[in-house]
Amino acid sequence: MHNLTKLFTDPYHPIKGIVIYADQQNNENFFVESFDINDNGKMINAHPLGLQESHELGEILLHNEEENKGCFQGSGLLPENIVYLRTGKDGYVIWYTPAQKKQLYFIPDLKIADGVYPVPPLLWMASRDKLKIFALKNNERPSTETLLYNAPFFNIHTGGLVCMGTVEIDIGANCDLEEFMDEWHNYFFKSKFSHLLGERSPVKSNIIQLFSKLSGSKKQFPQVELLKSGKKLKQLLHGID
Repeated sequence: MHNLTKLFTDPYHPIKGIVIYADQQNNENFFVESFDINDNGKMINAHPLGLQESHELGEILLHNEEENKGCFQGSGLLPENIVYLRTGKDGYVIWYTPAQKKQLYFIPDLKIADGVYPVPPLLWMASRDKLKIFALKNNERPSTETLLYNAPFFNIHTGGLVCMGTVEIDIGANCDLEEFMDEWHNYFFKSKFSHLLGERSPVKSNIIQLFSKLSGSKKQFPQVELLKSGKKLKQLLHGID
């Protein structure tokens, strides 16, 4: 599956049902029965699960497992900026990027010019369909005790979750780690910033005035503007939701 939107809009329908019976006297004894499912969704043609059907089911499960794992395989040694990696169905990656200059885009209503802006060191946390971003105080590799700061951007919920708006996320099932991270960098920085989310500004001053001052600046992003998120890196390790 490439993304959740596609999963829910593609015309899936049931074709096979499997029922497992356990011996009430001996739970180590099982009988597996297979059913076909007709166009009306009814289970028909009950029969013992055969060897060929078992092999076909195994191939489907193996394919799905490989698809889930493939996206987080590295093309060689793990990139040095990878902080944490969890593979599998609910897998995600945490990595960091140093302070740098990036091309940013804004909707006209914000009255902020598109252009190159300084951005602080960032901590990224992404699955195949979700992205969280936080700011860091320095370019050092973060530890589990590292304090996280609000990412100083528009379109980010309290808690770091990025609202991608109408951007369609379509990350291939077998992309390697480097490609996975690059895809998310592109999705985030090449989309247009449009509005603030949450009850307060993600920076200490007025964020619109701040970016207006930073437009084309040769200086680094002012760390004094960063606000603590109330989280440490270790709190992200339980999952992206």
